[in-house]
Order: sequence, then C-alpha cells, then structure tokens
Amino acid sequence: MARPGRKRKLNAKRRTATTRAARMAEDIGPTPEVLARKAQLLGYSLGDIVDIKTRQSILQQDASTPLAVLYARGLIDREQREVGEEYARLYWRHIGTPWPVVSPMSERVSNGSVRTIQEDDPEREERMEARFRRFYEALDRQGARIREATNAVCVDGYWPAGAGDCAEFMLSKWALPEVLDGLRALVEAKRGR
Repeated sequence: MARPGRKRKLNAKRRTATTRAARMAEDIGPTPEVLARKAQLLGYSLGDIVDIKTRQSILQQDASTPLAVLYARGLIDREQREVGEEYARLYWRHIGTPWPVVSPMSERVSNGSVRTIQEDDPEREERMEARFRRFYEALDRQGARIREATNAVCVDGYWPAGAGDCAEFMLSKWALPEVLDGLRALVEAKRGR
C-alpha cells in the first residue's frame, strides 16, 4: 500500500548512500610536503611533481636504501642495484647486521617455552655461503678501499660522497667511483667471471 503524499519523480536525482568503507576507499595520498621531499630525494625537480604520471612514478619508486636512490637517480643500473642488495642480504646472513637484532634461532612462545627454528637445507646453506665467498673475494681482489666503500653503501646504508645531496642517509667517507667499481666487481662475480 502506497503512502499518501507526492508521487516520486522518475528522473529525480537520488542521494547515494555513503558508508565508512566507501569513504575510506578514497585515494587520499601523501601530503604535498612528503611528495616534494621524496621527489627531491629521487632527483626530480619540484616542477615535475605537477604532472600526474610523474607523481605516480615518484610514489611507486623505492627510496628506502642508498642503492635504491642511486638507481632512481640513474647513477647505477638495475643489475648493479640487485646484486648490491643480494650482497647485503648474504653479508647480513653470514657476517651479521650492523645493528642489533634478536637471534632468529630461538623465539619466545606464549607459554614461556623456547622453540628452536629448524636450520635450512644444508645444501642451500652451502650454496649461499659459496655465493657470498665469491662476492667477498671479488671485492677483496679490487682492494680494501673498494671493498670498504661497497660495504659502507650496500651493507651499512651510507650515502657515497660525490653522488649529490641526500640528507636521508649518513654521508660516507667513500666516493661514488669506488662504490661503482665495487658494484661492477659484484656483477662480474655474479656472472661467474
């Protein structure tokens, strides 16, 4: 049974229901200051962030490590970045991290007992250690100066001198050419030369 009153207009504009999920789905994005800082870090000019495609490119790029920023600025290529990151992971696994961490070999469980994590496959461990030794020896053949410069950037996260301004990372005493020589040696070692 219809209610008394006016009849509905068929072409009337209807109000859409808004829900919390619909409001949260809006693309809010970073503040202009955060976007400008990341653009500057990656080597873009402030005029570049007006273009929507450039904004999306800036937001998608990684700027968490010195290698990522060097790659974004075009100072190293993709292969050098990947091999530098792989070397850092292997270094942290076999030598240790430059910052304190809880040993992954034992974890506290809620009932207070200690659970031991099983070691990985021994063959896999041997392959990883052999790869790390190959990388480390390739850097060692280049000399202690290049090895230390590469370790400072890849492993410790320092910014190389002479690569432009970057306030996000601590400045290293090592120059960019030494780091580039080390990354080239790592690439050659990965290729098996």
